[in-house]
Amino acid sequence: VWSLTMLSTPLAVQGRCTDALEANHRAVRLAVNAPDGLGRHRNPFFMLSMTLSEADRFDEAADACRQAAEECRTLANVWILSDVLLISAEVRFLLGEWEEAEPELAGGIESALEHGNLSLQPRCRAYLAIIAAARGDVSSAELALAPMQNVLTTERPPFGAEFVGYAAAVLAEIAGRPTEAFELLHHFWQLGVGDQNRYSHR
Repeated sequence: VWSLTMLSTPLAVQGRCTDALEANHRAVRLAVNAPDGLGRHRNPFFMLSMTLSEADRFDEAADACRQAAEECRTLANVWILSDVLLISAEVRFLLGEWEEAEPELAGGIESALEHGNLSLQPRCRAYLAIIAAARGDVSSAELALAPMQNVLTTERPPFGAEFVGYAAAVLAEIAGRPTEAFELLHHFWQLGVGDQNRYSHR
């Protein structure tokens, strides 16, 4: 189960969502049909929800999030629950349900920090910044993105750094700096090409 869920991540990053979903679904089947709960502790529903979201299958992603959250509670696997809630909030964001997504993102970010889960921080802080910028609250947008400023200049950006680059480009455009906005977008697009990362090219 663990091997299949880990395999799904690089497949999704490369834009191979069909292959990633096949690995995820197989992991779920193995986990739920196993004689013990070890496979379920590998969080296959959580990984499935991430891939479904990337594949724009949002209703299925929301269902997988609900199943993942229930698994966390059943198995007392609380450390990953904050990330599950963040993916659920991401689905709301991508569906345009920003009023509902914003408090869920903010709460999920704080909970994830408390549990030391940092992998989704860049992209979810970027979502918060985009929501704030869209309603004209530039100060809140900058505040949301402030902890991620080092992501814009580091040689080896973390997972989700391209989302930070996009949000920073939005703020640069709002501030009347279109050249800076373009350079940010181009920089992270080039990084994605070099890493074969098609996670957010759209």
